[in-house]
Amino acid sequence: MGGGDIKCAGMIGAWLGPQGVLLVVLIGSLLGIAWGMGRLWLSKSLGVWILTFGIKKDAPDTFDDPRVVPAGACLVVAAWTVWMMGGGISAVF
Repeated sequence: MGGGDIKCAGMIGAWLGPQGVLLVVLIGSLLGIAWGMGRLWLSKSLGVWILTFGIKKDAPDTFDDPRVVPAGACLVVAAWTVWMMGGGISAVF
């Protein structure tokens, strides 16, 4: 996560409140995991990633690398979902 992602999460917290931001972080994380695994699977490198436990010597620095998933986009989609559901954990449970 970069500095912009943290600022985005802060604004989501101001908009949805403490309960809402916890749900957004959970949903955003699950969405990011699904997105990243999908990108790895489509690039045919999921098996290599699993066999090496995700450890690579070179750090990814571009979006073209299938290991890179923008966290802000996942947070925004999760925030919109939580907002449409009613705004917090109490709306889900």
